[in-house]
Amino acid sequence: MLVVLFSAALSLNAACAADSKVAMNKSSTTLTQPYVWYDGDREQQVWLNPQVVAEFNPGSQGESAMRSAHSGARVLPTKHKQAAVRLWQVDNTAETAIRNLKASHPQGNYSAVFHDGPASTGRMRALPGNIVVYLDPQWMRRR
Repeated sequence: MLVVLFSAALSLNAACAADSKVAMNKSSTTLTQPYVWYDGDREQQVWLNPQVVAEFNPGSQGESAMRSAHSGARVLPTKHKQAAVRLWQVDNTAETAIRNLKASHPQGNYSAVFHDGPASTGRMRALPGNIVVYLDPQWMRRR
């Protein structure tokens, strides 16, 4: 059994536990791509927001990389000023945006954004790193 723990790294930290209602123009978007993760034995479900990217430890170089990769990208306002993360609304999918950003600005740290519910007004989460994967010890390597 494959168990993927996003652990504490999944949340946007206390630094970005802002209400996504503010960031998403106070309107709700229905999200359709769910993912499951486990916190120990407890199953959790999150939904991908395909048009929001989180940038961790943002700087001016990250902003210029984002704007050159996606001219329509804009910084999303948050309820509380964030120093450790900046949220971007992109005009294409977050997956494409992240792939392009990593190619043009490899030292940047970007993540897709997930919500705790199937609407963009749910609490936001992202992956700054530290994903832990546990494999069932009874699995055997096939040759």
